Amino acid sequence: MLVQLPNDKPSMLWAKLKEDSLEDVRVFDVDEILDEVGEKELSWFNLEGEIQPLKRKSFYNLIRNLKNI
Repeated sequence: MLVQLPNDKPSMLWAKLKEDSLEDVRVFDVDEILDEVGEKELSWFNLEGEIQPLKRKSFYNLIRNLKNI
């Protein structure tokens, strides 16, 4: 996602993930690890198949950190 959309802000990426999670065939979440993307939190499946939460603010910080690598 960051390779395809390097200039998008974290909020734009969140919105795209939210849209993508509702599609039958996903463009960005091809492994379908996202369970749900809400307004303030998303949930995803870890390697053990357990649902893990990620707050929107943490997602934004993660994206900013990944862009600085």
